[in-house]
Amino acid sequence: MTEKKDNTKKPSPTNPGNASEPEALANLEKAPTHFAQTFESSARRRERMVYPAIVVFGIMGISGFWLIYKPDQRCP
Repeated sequence: MTEKKDNTKKPSPTNPGNASEPEALANLEKAPTHFAQTFESSARRRERMVYPAIVVFGIMGISGFWLIYKPDQRCP
């Protein structure tokens, strides 16, 4: 998800210390939401791989345990 960048040049304010402060604060407000959205989508991708892997390894562990410790069929 790319943002469209504005390439137009804005006139510089007469007092850059005070005039650019609201713009800087607006950019800071966007950063956490973008990070949260990126993290959530990344976590969803990992969840789709990790949860099935846990189930498969659990089944393999139980079946391996059963194969090792199953009752011997030859002894009455």
